[in-house]
Amino acid sequence: MSNINLRDEAPLRAALAFIDSETAPAEHWVHSWRAEIVKFLKWIAGASPDERASREFQKKLWDDNPITGVGMGTVKVDVVLDDPVFRSWMAGLAGEQLPSDVATRGARLNEIHRDLLKRFEKRTNRLPRLKICRTLAALFPDDFTTISHRTRLGELHDRMLSGGGTVVDQHLQIMRRLEEVMGPAGSSIEDRVARMTLPWMLFKFMVQGEEETETEVTTTGGETKLVPLPAARRRRGLTAIAGYFQTVRNMLQAIEPGITREELLDFLRTLNPTFKDSSHGTTINLLSGEYGVVQRDGDTYRLTSAGKAVLETGDPDELAERLMTRILGFDHGLVHLRDHAPCSSRDLQLAIQKANPGWTSLYSPSSMVAWFKSLGLVEPVHGDKLQLSERGNAWTAQIHWVPECLVQDEAVTEATILEEPAVLATTEIVLPSIEDIHAHVSQGNHFPKKLVAELHAGLWSQPRRHFAILTGISGSGKTLLARRYGEAIVGGSEQARRRLLPIAVQPGWYDPGPILGYVNPIRPDSYVRTPFLEFLFAALREPGRPYVVLFDEMNLSRPEQYLAPLLSAMETAGGELHLHREQEGFDGVSRNVPYPNNLVVLGTVNMDETTHGLSDKVLDRAFTFEFWDIDVASFPGWKDTRLVPEEKEKTQRVLTSLASALSPARLHFGWRVIDEVVKYLERTKDQGVLGFPEALDSAVFAKVLPKVRGDDSKRFQDALKAAKAVAGKEGLTRCLAKLDELESDLLVMGSARFWR
Repeated sequence: MSNINLRDEAPLRAALAFIDSETAPAEHWVHSWRAEIVKFLKWIAGASPDERASREFQKKLWDDNPITGVGMGTVKVDVVLDDPVFRSWMAGLAGEQLPSDVATRGARLNEIHRDLLKRFEKRTNRLPRLKICRTLAALFPDDFTTISHRTRLGELHDRMLSGGGTVVDQHLQIMRRLEEVMGPAGSSIEDRVARMTLPWMLFKFMVQGEEETETEVTTTGGETKLVPLPAARRRRGLTAIAGYFQTVRNMLQAIEPGITREELLDFLRTLNPTFKDSSHGTTINLLSGEYGVVQRDGDTYRLTSAGKAVLETGDPDELAERLMTRILGFDHGLVHLRDHAPCSSRDLQLAIQKANPGWTSLYSPSSMVAWFKSLGLVEPVHGDKLQLSERGNAWTAQIHWVPECLVQDEAVTEATILEEPAVLATTEIVLPSIEDIHAHVSQGNHFPKKLVAELHAGLWSQPRRHFAILTGISGSGKTLLARRYGEAIVGGSEQARRRLLPIAVQPGWYDPGPILGYVNPIRPDSYVRTPFLEFLFAALREPGRPYVVLFDEMNLSRPEQYLAPLLSAMETAGGELHLHREQEGFDGVSRNVPYPNNLVVLGTVNMDETTHGLSDKVLDRAFTFEFWDIDVASFPGWKDTRLVPEEKEKTQRVLTSLASALSPARLHFGWRVIDEVVKYLERTKDQGVLGFPEALDSAVFAKVLPKVRGDDSKRFQDALKAAKAVAGKEGLTRCLAKLDELESDLLVMGSARFWR
């Protein structure tokens, strides 16, 4: 019967006769429902003006009204009912005699409806739209149906009549249409109640199609009970779009008068001119398939009743039934919040991820969490946790089932994402213990646990800014420590290592373009994405996991220039990175993206004449660790060297003595030098041309002495003397001659350099 034409009189009469036969048995629930309404309306009619203005009367009128259930319309109205001025105004409405002229009557009822919305808008977080319609139906039963749900009312109106109008207009027009076909209702309250409940019967028996009955059933009193689709029949996630719910409303406004596909594509191109038409097609699919707010009528796209309701009210509640029963993972998220709030965004994403084994990352779940926030279903608590909002609690109260998961064979991959889902709340980041970190960092090398603990504490002492700089002499193990630390906190698997990004800083980086990308000057319709920008987007999608970027030799250019956006954004909560000034969504890249709280920035710095100093803007934001004092004996390569014990012992002694001699003038060397000296000695040993003493003298001359440089000062003079003493004692004749030469230059010219 759902396909019957209700606009023509004969089919409408046939439908009404069918309803009468279906509800004729005395035990049918319709009779008890109508009896409750009759009793309620008689109570209203019998109350005095003073009684109607009482708190008790208004409480029953608004909250204990049997005309219809309100489902998710559970907005609390007590704060308004506490106002005696409001109660007095409502008491006057209860006794008001409306004009008999249809147009004037409709204008007055629309005025009352708008006034009620304004009075509640000032005092409640959500508008009690369903309760308002139900209350008006109790006060004006000749003009309102018992359908309080805006979408269902619109669906019935579309089947019975052409045109649109406000929600009040639709009630009036449906009731007038029934009067045209059936004649005026009787004067008794029983007759009037029978008439006002007929529209609900028409909706239930004649409008609800097979698709709708799968996700809701009607209970006594016109209440609906949601029935979820099986997991295998649901949409796989929610597509992320720029602007989320507000963008949906904007698109509905454009579609409202009716629009062809090409016109709709033209409109979407103006919103996101850099997107491909395939992406715009995905957006259209979002409106029709995921939200059910748009339908195709031949060559024209039009709003469904749900779309009209969303556009008119701006209320996400109009979408609740569809999202909770037809979108995979949506009910999982709400139930998790109901049972485990407050919880972190990551925990919520993980709960949603369980719905589909095909979601191997948190890409789609993070998009759904972003929709939760856009729809007003969650609110932050304790700074970095989430809990259900008033609206979220109302939605979740309708979930009476255990959310179902897909089995492995039914699993599908990620939902289509049109932009990177924004991270709108701080998420708890899971890190290994310091013992596990040190165990990984020290594999094959020697980094003291104290040093690792200092680095770890410095990075994580702030909830948002995780920035450390490792500075010192070249070859001291800074990069190795940074890389090993990054590996330790992201994990050792191949999948985990994608969360560690080494970047070799280049000279001449004068702006953020080399790391954040830029508008292509040759093709101005495109944006040049960098590995770091993609890395940044990935970090935003997984806010509960650390993402580590290593800027190696970061002061080859000036960090305060190429890192300027990061330095600013990491400073304050809610800080954003400004990527470009083009239209929003330019080439798929938003103008601004949040700074990820899970981003770890490690920089290594060599301090010599080829590099730049670090400005206070950089130093104020970073924990700085200095690598100067190198323990030669701790060099990990000693245990694998092919030098005989006597050669190994002498090499260690010479390098240790030279490091001690040069250290006061900050001229000592790092592990890289030690490694190259040892490998040189091993190579010459294999060749059999140079003897060990000659090879050691040559290696020290080539790798250690070039660092000896300075101006006339006692510290440099003492370093030269101490180095000469080591060279003389250990028989390094070539080195001793060079050091004598440097000492002579210092006396004559006031400075000395290995390279003149």
